[in-house]
Amino acid sequence: MRKAFFFFAILASLHSKGQLLFNQYYTGANQDLYDVRMVNTTTGYASGNKGLIAKTQDGGTTWSPLNTGTNKAIWQTASAPADTIGTTFYAVTDLSLIMKTTDGGSSFQFLTIGLPAGSFLTGVQCLDNNYVYACGSNGTNGVFIRSTDGGLNWQIININRPLFINKISFTDSLNGYAAASDNTTSTGTIYKTTDGGYTWSLVHTVGKLMVSCMAIDANNCIAVGLGGNILVTKDGGANWVNKSNYTNDIYGIKKLNATKFYACGGAILDSTFIYTSADAGETWKKEYIGYKGRLSQLSFNTAGRLFCSGQNGIVLRSAWGTAVPTIQQQTNLMLYPNPAKNVLHIGGLDDINGSCYTVFSLDGRVVKNGTLLSNQLSIADLNTGIYLLQIKTPRSDKRILQRFQVL
Repeated sequence: MRKAFFFFAILASLHSKGQLLFNQYYTGANQDLYDVRMVNTTTGYASGNKGLIAKTQDGGTTWSPLNTGTNKAIWQTASAPADTIGTTFYAVTDLSLIMKTTDGGSSFQFLTIGLPAGSFLTGVQCLDNNYVYACGSNGTNGVFIRSTDGGLNWQIININRPLFINKISFTDSLNGYAAASDNTTSTGTIYKTTDGGYTWSLVHTVGKLMVSCMAIDANNCIAVGLGGNILVTKDGGANWVNKSNYTNDIYGIKKLNATKFYACGGAILDSTFIYTSADAGETWKKEYIGYKGRLSQLSFNTAGRLFCSGQNGIVLRSAWGTAVPTIQQQTNLMLYPNPAKNVLHIGGLDDINGSCYTVFSLDGRVVKNGTLLSNQLSIADLNTGIYLLQIKTPRSDKRILQRFQVL
């Protein structure tokens, strides 16, 4: 596998209300990414402009571009939820075709589905090995296609409105939502189906384009889009409430579990934020991650690590699994000398004795932990390098973080 170019991207400053720590990894091609998808702890795919699909087999540290056979943008890939190996998956592109691989990307088939020239597909979802749904435009109007036999045969359902259907999200073979853009009015629209995509009903219109959606069940869905919109319905699409106070464009949304949701977005050369919700989308918090550029999509590996697809071939990976609590800034915490060789002194905390400490490597591994009995921490057993020290004091649940270097 081609050696990846690794960027050290630990935060230079901490967000005043907390932080998410990310490292940046290069996929091997200087193209903007539109999607990232992890299928297990180690294997994942990132797709983007100019026919790019890059594959990782070591948890995102190194990536290798695959030979896709096209130079068209690849907007999304998808495999069956039960597929934890990642051998078979589909990809949608700026073509009137769907790509499929059954060998983990070593080769691709281009499936003819009967769309006219000028069509393009931007969203795809696999419900299982047989049911595959995709969406996009037939060049004029919105289009939805479906296969119930693993891509051998396809049905085309045209939605007779001038739409781009950007993304779809189904909870089962019948019930799904679509985030779309109306070409004539430049507004965002949300559609719903209850019959597997044969008919679609317009359930909401908003002034900004809608980019993605996440259906939780037939009644509950969250749709995100430009202008910071995070729209939530709890009654099957009859009513939608904007739960966001933000204005930054949002492109992707995923859930870690039943209550913990994440969204991402940003703009070219602008500070990027991850949006987090701990109450199933009711309230959201903006987390600064120290990256400038647009983030298009998120994915979690099976260990709970968060991955984001960025610009110029960059994939961001959280330094820890997302189960680790948000770390709080402590401005008076001092580590000295820094760099240090054998002993690190800790100052600025009144209740240091009895505090729990954890030392992390930059890739998120725990290399040392224990209880502090004084303001000194022995680091003689650590190799030369840069580490993160996390401290939890006895009188607080907050976790305090500082970076230090071992000589």
